This record gives sequence, structure tokens and C-alpha cells, in this order.
Amino acid sequence: MYHPRLCIRRAARTTAILMAFPLALGACAPFELALRVASDVLSNTSCNAESHDRAPKVLGPGASLAWRRDHIRIHPSWGSTPLAAIGDRVFFLGTVDGHRESLNTLRASDGLPLSQGPRLGLPAWPWKLAASDRYLFATSSVGYVVAFEPASGESLWTTHLGFPHRALRFHTSDQLLFAESESALFVLDPESGVTLSSDLPAWTIAWSPDTNTAITSPARAFNTLTGDMQWESEVMAATASPPLVTEDVLFLRGGEFQGTLYALDRSTGTLLFASALPAVSNIARAGNSVYWLSSDAGLYSWAPGQTLESPIASFGDAALGIQCTPVGYFVAATSGGSSVIVYLGETDQLLALNLTS
Repeated sequence: MYHPRLCIRRAARTTAILMAFPLALGACAPFELALRVASDVLSNTSCNAESHDRAPKVLGPGASLAWRRDHIRIHPSWGSTPLAAIGDRVFFLGTVDGHRESLNTLRASDGLPLSQGPRLGLPAWPWKLAASDRYLFATSSVGYVVAFEPASGESLWTTHLGFPHRALRFHTSDQLLFAESESALFVLDPESGVTLSSDLPAWTIAWSPDTNTAITSPARAFNTLTGDMQWESEVMAATASPPLVTEDVLFLRGGEFQGTLYALDRSTGTLLFASALPAVSNIARAGNSVYWLSSDAGLYSWAPGQTLESPIASFGDAALGIQCTPVGYFVAATSGGSSVIVYLGETDQLLALNLTS
């Protein structure tokens, strides 16, 4: 029988025990490794005894289900998003049908696996993913960062940022690559892998070298040469979810339980939008629109100048994010926003929705 209090006590006890193992072994990233192991172990306990049908039940105008893949396990990844879509490729760090965890490649149009894809060739397993419009990036647990051409899977460059390398946050912004190690925050040129800066404040989430403007969390912008404050906001960005930064808008998850989705004007810090319901996924972008999963099991879209309307799709009546296990919900959008890829960790499903205007 399902007992919530017993479930919570069991989850906490099991997680504490599991987190002790990598600490004792001197692992590079004990907390994240424990999170991955705990996710696998706890998913087989009574915490998941009550499951829900997550097939898309309500689709908005112009939305249709393109494909669905079952038995996909993508682990939560602190400070980065382990799911990306570039061109006609979908990439994710995880397992398929219980096989060994790896960097997997699917065709975006039909979800079929592709044998031609990135081959890390790095010491230790891949740890984090990030993506730009052109390239896929990955880190390893021993300090390497590698860039790939997504169509061919060929490695473009590899650099080593030091050991150990947890990459607590790993994301792209302004065509720059942000990677955090144990000792510093590195800003890399995505074309060459050259380090452009390693002395920015620890919680820098965006940087403009041309204007020497950095944005940190809590959300504030300042000149890195003079220290002059340009604007300041009370919004506190969530460290677990990477920000999404465009030329004009800064998207952050923050607030209570780090779930509210905020959109701030990048030049002034003015609040443009705040979601009424908590976001439970990362924020994905295609063109001027962003996409995310909300706690009401809806997939939403918003763009500057628009009002939030009904969800594009609804994945059942039960709320998302209300369970003991540290499952993940992730979203990726293909170029142009023709389709959105959705991962539902509660049911180990990866889905693609076609969107037409």
C-alpha cells in the first residue's frame, strides 16, 4: 500500500546512504552521482507505486503527436539540460531499454536511433550536455570539454579545464559556452574552445565582452571593469536549471521552490513575464518563442509581446513534479520551432510534437 510519509522517510534514508558511497570513494561529483543512483534505486520502491497515463490528451491548434519512444531514462543533470535538438537530430544522455548510459542520437522526424552520432572518446563517461544552434558540447567527469558537429558526429575541438570538473553549470549564452569547474567559471569560444575568461564572478549567467557587461544571480547587471551597477532585480535564479539568454531577454527559473519562470528585459532588468504555475522543466527556445513544462502537466509557449494562452499539449490530469523520486522533465525545440521534444521522467517516455502555425 502507498504511504506518503513512509515513502518520504525511505527515500531520504536511501538517498543519504547512497550519497555516502561516492564520498567515501573520492568520486569527482559525489552529489550528482548519488542523485543518478538514487533515481534508479528509488524508482523501484513504493514511491512510484502510483503511476499516471502521460499520453498527450489535449493538443492545441496545430499540434500533433509525431512519435513516442518508451523505456528511455534520462537522469536529472544539475545546472545543465541532458536533452538537445539541433537540426534533424535529437541528443540525450541516458539509457535506452536499460542499456548502458551513453550519449544517444535519434532522428527528430521519427525518433529512430541513428548509428552515426557523436563519439566522445573521452576519459570517463559524459557528464553534461549543452547546445547552440550549430554545435553540440559535452563534458566528461575528469575535466574535458568537447564540441561536435551534430550531423556527422565529428569532434571539432577538445579542451581540458582541470580536474576535477563537475561543470555545475554548463550552458550557452550569446554564442559563448559557460562551464563551471571546482575552481573557476570558464567562458569558452564555441568555435575554437579557447578560454575567453576565467575570472568572472562565480554566479555569472551571461557576459557581453564587447560591453564588459555581466549578469549574475540574483539577477543584476554590472560593468566587469568598473563594477558599476547597471540594473538590479530581486529575482533569484535557480542553480539547478540553466538560464536561457537571448539578445534581448533573460529567462530564469527562480522564486519559491525555484519553479517560477521569469522573463527579464536584458538591458533594463524590467520584468516582462512571470509564470503563474511552477515550471518543472528546463526552458527551450526556437526563434523568439520559449517552451516549458508546467506543474499542471501542460506544455506552454511564450514569446515577448504575447500573452500566455492555453497549453500546446496536456499530459494527463495529475500534476507533474509531485513524487518522491528525483525524476526529470526536459524539453528541446528543433530549429524554427517545427517540433518540440518532451521527456517525461515519471513514465520514461520521450515524445515529439509537431507544431504548425
